[in-house]
Amino acid sequence: MVIVCEVSMEKNTLDWFRKALAVTPDALKVEVAGAELNLLVWGEQDKPALLFIHGGAAHAGWWRFIAPFFLPDHRCVAVDLSGHGYSEHREYYPPGIWADEILELIDMGGIFSSRPIIIGHSMGGLTGIRVAAEADIPGLIIVDAAVRPPENPPHQRVRRNILGRSRLYSSKQDAVGRFRLIPPQPTINPEIVDFIADSSVRQVVDGWAWLFDPNAFQQLKPVSLFEQLERVTCSVALLRGELSRILDSEAAVKMCGAFGGTATLVDIPQAYHHIMIDQPLELVSVIRTVLAEWG
Repeated sequence: MVIVCEVSMEKNTLDWFRKALAVTPDALKVEVAGAELNLLVWGEQDKPALLFIHGGAAHAGWWRFIAPFFLPDHRCVAVDLSGHGYSEHREYYPPGIWADEILELIDMGGIFSSRPIIIGHSMGGLTGIRVAAEADIPGLIIVDAAVRPPENPPHQRVRRNILGRSRLYSSKQDAVGRFRLIPPQPTINPEIVDFIADSSVRQVVDGWAWLFDPNAFQQLKPVSLFEQLERVTCSVALLRGELSRILDSEAAVKMCGAFGGTATLVDIPQAYHHIMIDQPLELVSVIRTVLAEWG
């Protein structure tokens, strides 16, 4: 059964959030680029497809309460990149490996009837840029991801050092209690944050750990993708949280001017970096508007 969520639901309750979570996706395992990836899939294969890509140290579950809004008009797929969620961990994460995974995924049979529009948050947006620079996709929606010229260092080094540390907790309660958004932002919707935190840990032999692989962030090096923007010729929408600490307005304008195709910049009022957590209905509304304009 498909439940279609409406943006017009009252914002002062989270009934819409619980109804969206009740739309249970299928879980699929696929082998791409030498690793087994976990996918969450909603909708019929023959529908126009949306591929949701999470940010660094996140997972496909961050889209669990967003993707159902786009049913039944779309096939929706959220992917756990390698080293994230319930996908396989790698011994080594070479530059661009996550884009390589997506490039293989969008061309393999049985998932999409045609190449999807990519919707990527933060690191997922950067991955989407790499993919769009190499492949012919119908569109790319970037959710608060910053690309700066090589002379302007990205604001990522502190976060990667933090994420590269292995942590072990004695109980799930202890692990969940240590969950923090990076960069920090006010907790506007605590029920959503609690859901994300609860779904971000796993039990291991000696206790509880985060789902993501710290080694992926120990090996990751800051790289500017600015020169690749010109090779992205599909339609692009860059969505920026008005209060984001990752993507400032100046950098966003420069990004939009550097794309090889048409790029639209949309500021989402009162939104921080993790827009799907603090302004989820506004995010859905903007994505719907973009998709409608692209036809």
